[in-house]
Amino acid sequence: MQTCANPYLCTGVKGLNSFPNTWSELPEDLQDKILRKAGLRFVYEFQNERKVPLELRPPLLPENRGEPWASTTQRIVIKRSRHAIEGHGPRDVLTVSFSDCVDKDWWGFDTNRDTYNYLGYDTDAVCNAMDIKRSWTDVIKIRLVFGETEWDMQHAFALALTRLINGREEVVVVRGFHILGRAEKEAFAQRLGEELHLRRRVVAGCDEFTVA
Repeated sequence: MQTCANPYLCTGVKGLNSFPNTWSELPEDLQDKILRKAGLRFVYEFQNERKVPLELRPPLLPENRGEPWASTTQRIVIKRSRHAIEGHGPRDVLTVSFSDCVDKDWWGFDTNRDTYNYLGYDTDAVCNAMDIKRSWTDVIKIRLVFGETEWDMQHAFALALTRLINGREEVVVVRGFHILGRAEKEAFAQRLGEELHLRRRVVAGCDEFTVA
């Protein structure tokens, strides 16, 4: 097979005319699969903690041990598809995934009964009950919506997604996810632009990011 300067162009195998010679001759579903693999990927992680549900409390745990909060890791993954071979454009869409999963190394899972950290919580039971995993497709717009946390009144920003479903826009807020502080929000915003090539605007006082 001859090596070509354009990675999307091949001359096929000599004597086997059934093979496509150019990108345009590939079936559309195969073109789509290749372009989606050539898309962009953004990952953001944030350390968090959540209260362990009361129903998971071990029966032998003394009352004076209180209600523990388990360490968790929040993770946002945003993938941008690639609709056209020439590059990223307005027909691309985003897939946004959010997870908030318990850290299996959390001290509350200590199995040594002779230490103060021992609480007796079952790792699998806690993770199965508390782990959160969600995903949204066909996202065309992301907004960083201003708010405040309930416990310390620090500035916090939530993630609001606009999806295009059957020609109509649907707005979804990523519940449980937040970015604390304006400096962290700005760093997050810069990465969205640099890594996903999203266009940034300020709309109604909020940062808004779109594929075009």
